[in-house]
Amino acid sequence: MKIFWKVIVAVIAFSLLGIMIVLGTAYIKSVERHTYLADNKVLSDKYVYEEFSNGKKRVKNRATQQVILDRLEWLVTGDKADSLAVFCRKGKRGYLNCYTGEVVIPAQYERAWVFSEGLAAVMSGGKIGFIDRQGRTVIPPTWSYPVGSQEMDYLFKGGYCAVFDNARQCGLIDRNGQWKVAPRYDYIYMPEEGLRILQKGDRWGVLGDSLQILMPVEYDWLKIVPEGIVCIQGGKQQVIGKDGKTVVRPFVYDAILPLYYSTGEYFDNGEERMNRSRYFSYSVWNPKGNRYGLMDAEGKRITEALYSDIEALSEDLYLCSIEDGLYRITLNYNR
Repeated sequence: MKIFWKVIVAVIAFSLLGIMIVLGTAYIKSVERHTYLADNKVLSDKYVYEEFSNGKKRVKNRATQQVILDRLEWLVTGDKADSLAVFCRKGKRGYLNCYTGEVVIPAQYERAWVFSEGLAAVMSGGKIGFIDRQGRTVIPPTWSYPVGSQEMDYLFKGGYCAVFDNARQCGLIDRNGQWKVAPRYDYIYMPEEGLRILQKGDRWGVLGDSLQILMPVEYDWLKIVPEGIVCIQGGKQQVIGKDGKTVVRPFVYDAILPLYYSTGEYFDNGEERMNRSRYFSYSVWNPKGNRYGLMDAEGKRITEALYSDIEALSEDLYLCSIEDGLYRITLNYNR
């Protein structure tokens, strides 16, 4: 009798195991059936990086379909001329040759960036240093990685790279790790048109291609464009040449709008009659929000863009808000 019940229990156990295997297999097939390729990046003629809807990321051979590197968290390539891509696996960073499929530098760094001018920034022990394409240390880990510096590219351009010191001040180093621009700024941006923008607090300046101060750090905002440097100071926006002195365009604005005021009269349908004022409102971008000024129909600037808002009260009377409405003044421009 005991043998009989043992047989029954064994049959039930094997039956349950079989059911679990069938259900598990069905679930896996269901997941696979609903998993799709969300994105891919061609690394070379031979290899491709794939990202799937279930979060799976891998590198595989395009011809053989063989997976050469899986369980990746991400992979980033540099410019097209660079054969090495940086990847993250199990929280560590390493480098993959996009043409051979070989992991040339194992995943060992806390953070890592793409190569530029033969060097790549890597973090080890909480400090940033630089390695060459063989993984050899060229500049020992020296510089801090402060909170809020995630947007820093740590790329060499023209022989220089922006890094932070221990006081979270930004400067430029050369390929030997020597300071060439002392760390005294909050941020130094990547060069555009051969020029770098400097930022300290809410003030902006420009560094020339020879690392000379082209424009002092005293402007409300700066932007480098092909024709020169767009600068804003004291509500005035203009374009300065790349020499930092020549005025290319003395008056530049972002947008222009007509201003209307109430007449106190109404149409038969109840709609209020509005008249257009003599002057137009023009806007200038500002880090704290757009600023507005007045200009005439010929494009002549009547006031600087100093106001957070301008409202027409009559043909020649305007209510202007300063400091986002904390103060308001009235401007009267008669014929």
